[in-house]
Amino acid sequence: MTKTAARKTKIRSVRSSIRPSKDLLTARETQVVRLLSLGCSIYEVAAILKLASATIDNFKTSAMRKLGTNKAALLTRAAIQTRISSLSDSLTPAEKRRMKLAQLRT
Repeated sequence: MTKTAARKTKIRSVRSSIRPSKDLLTARETQVVRLLSLGCSIYEVAAILKLASATIDNFKTSAMRKLGTNKAALLTRAAIQTRISSLSDSLTPAEKRRMKLAQLRT
């Protein structure tokens, strides 16, 4: 095995050993991560969960820290890797209804 191939193998094994775990997150953080990974904004998540946007931002920050990421795009990737969300996942009818009601109020 060449040096480059050995290095790539080592990097892959390190990456797989430090995969994020959804067991690290609270139930509310899991909800927030799922909704954010589906493309909802912080304000839309706040409307769906009936919480303040600052609270949602705190949950997002905490989840990002626990999952070892500092970018929202990587949060979505972590959500898919930990099976919090899937590529075929979408908002439930109740979540869509809450979001629509919140938009009508503004």
